[in-house]
Amino acid sequence: MEKFLKKEIGLGKKGKTVSGIAIFLFFILSILALFLMGRKISGQIHADVENNIENISQKNAKFIEKELRNRQTLLKSIAEFLEESPTFDYELIAEKLKLYADNYDFFDIGVLTLDGKLYTASGIRRNVKDSYPYDEAIKGEEMISESFPAINGSKTRLNAITMPVRIDGEIVFILVGNYRTGELADNLNIHTRQGNGYSIVIDADGYAMIYPSYGKNKDHRKIVEYINGKIEVVPEGHTTFSYEDQTYYAQFEPLGINGWYVMTCIEEKDAFLSANEILWSVSAGMVFLWSMILVALVLLVTIYHKYQTKLHNTVFIDPLLHERNYEYLRVCFPHILKEDRERMAFFALDVDKFKAYNFTYGTRNGDKLIRYIDDVFRSTLPEGRIYRHVSDQFVGILPCENQEEAKEKMTGLLDKVQADIEDRVVFPFVLSIGVCMMDGYEELQAIYSDAMAAKNTVKSSHIHQCAIYNGEMREKSVKNMELESGFKEALHNGEFQVYYQPKYDMRDGVIIGAEALVRWVKKDGTIVSPGEFIPCYERTGQIVRLDEEVLDIVCRQMKQMEEGGIRPPRVSVNFSRVHLMKPGITKKIKEKIESMGLNPSLFAFEITESALYDDGISLNEIVTEFHAMGCQVDMDDYGTGISSLNSLANTEFDVIKLDKSFIDKIGDKKMESVIRSTITLSGRLGIPLVAEGVETEEQIKCLVKWGCHLGQGFYYSRPVPAEEYKEMLWREQNTKTSRRSCGGA
Repeated sequence: MEKFLKKEIGLGKKGKTVSGIAIFLFFILSILALFLMGRKISGQIHADVENNIENISQKNAKFIEKELRNRQTLLKSIAEFLEESPTFDYELIAEKLKLYADNYDFFDIGVLTLDGKLYTASGIRRNVKDSYPYDEAIKGEEMISESFPAINGSKTRLNAITMPVRIDGEIVFILVGNYRTGELADNLNIHTRQGNGYSIVIDADGYAMIYPSYGKNKDHRKIVEYINGKIEVVPEGHTTFSYEDQTYYAQFEPLGINGWYVMTCIEEKDAFLSANEILWSVSAGMVFLWSMILVALVLLVTIYHKYQTKLHNTVFIDPLLHERNYEYLRVCFPHILKEDRERMAFFALDVDKFKAYNFTYGTRNGDKLIRYIDDVFRSTLPEGRIYRHVSDQFVGILPCENQEEAKEKMTGLLDKVQADIEDRVVFPFVLSIGVCMMDGYEELQAIYSDAMAAKNTVKSSHIHQCAIYNGEMREKSVKNMELESGFKEALHNGEFQVYYQPKYDMRDGVIIGAEALVRWVKKDGTIVSPGEFIPCYERTGQIVRLDEEVLDIVCRQMKQMEEGGIRPPRVSVNFSRVHLMKPGITKKIKEKIESMGLNPSLFAFEITESALYDDGISLNEIVTEFHAMGCQVDMDDYGTGISSLNSLANTEFDVIKLDKSFIDKIGDKKMESVIRSTITLSGRLGIPLVAEGVETEEQIKCLVKWGCHLGQGFYYSRPVPAEEYKEMLWREQNTKTSRRSCGGA
């Protein structure tokens, strides 16, 4: 390194001689130039001081604003988290806030109730309603306060940031974060002019809000007291003022917070040294100038290298993983050769419900999970590259020849993750991965968007999944976004309607019940297929609200039938497995039925066979609770799930609905044997069986002959609107009445 520097700056043997002569000449010329310099030096120093104070004031303003905004943003994030998971256990909240107080340089952080009670992470529990700034904080405004003494009795002075926490738009309590005035303000100092200057934060009236706890000038607090309230010393930009026979030069920089200013000032005697002192300093400096130039250059190169390294790390290195991040990939992506892209796949992956994972296991374990994902990818697929984007989102590049190889490699990664979860290496979590081959892509954003579209197709599937992008995924992704965003408006406009498909006794064609089916009829008459919106809403969780809407409509229409003199037979309502996982579902259903004054025996709830194998559902408990209410429970789509005798023997279903796929196979000898066996088994168990999807008279004859008497399908009726179903019941019930009247006559 030394030889390199010598070569670069010309300090070989010849260079030393030339440099020595140059130094001597420079020294002589410098002395001759001192006289000329003396005349200009005052003006130059004056301009330098003003520029120096202005630059420092601007930097201090940016620094203090950034620090305050960062603290304010953190409190806002905490407040939003508390709003999403509301609790009024202030002791618990204060305990959890300890982590933020320790990690983010808060003196203390806590909760202020609307009645003035303060609960802090440091253990303070007292009423501060009449204490500043807490009396202002209770008003519910986001606030950054001026300096005030700590309420614990110490000499520490603090500033407070307050952030209201709202539930349903109402303020329920205030989040308060206190930080030491001194720690923040001690950075506001002039580091030139022997450090004799200093900076303070004042308001528009000249009162000091934030000021340092130390200073080379012991009278700096007196100056603070002197300027307090003197609005005439708060002009725009540069000014001067006098205090105790001393002139001060000051720069006022708007802070952008609360109308505050950063005032940077220095005494004239420190700012403007006499020409003789300066010339002496310059002359003395000449003696050391050339002897130190090599050291200075080395230091300059070292400092520049450190600066470049720090800048590089800030932009391109993830602070948690200490690895290259998404920004690095974004810069490098255009330079990947076209022929190389033909043998590469781009992927995007993230953790399902990462916020819930953090809430359940803590942010520290959340950080461990991020490190685990990075480590397990690098160890399992060392030939690939992975980059963290934001939070739990990763992207990367994987060398592979085709989609099949990419899928195989990602499956190996998911298998490794699952094995580690089973071995308790990491807490349980679910990964979703979208993969897109890079051939044909020129921009990172385009391939990133397509990989995300693939990932979203397997998002929230409850198991680790990987999807390879194809063109239909983007169309489906856009369609799903439209369905999700249109849900609330459709509910508000009453676009979800209930159609009824009657169930018949196939021996005499009498209606014995009906199944309620949801239909989406838009305001313009467009009908959205249930096959489109129901899977989408099951994935987003909106299906729960839709199930409730369907039950509301059915209850109202059943009540209208009764009030109109119609005796409605039992109606079966479908409930999503997502809804079944919600606690207290049967209680809510009972309250809804009873609020309408309806008999629970008029309702049956259809549950698909596959729900039997969902770990999140205690199905037997739900069935028992439905029976206790007086409702019937039907097994829907029997034969489409993991069919077994246990499905019938271990759960007390009232009715079995044989799936249409069985009925369509009537005429196939093997399938007919299966159907007859199923009918016989259900008969021996005493469980009625309803055949779904009956469409021909031949099917009806076979089913009745084999002992299945109940059916539902297009042969009898398609799903019809409520009014048409009401008319069908009215005609049938009037016909029965007429027959009885004739018989009696």
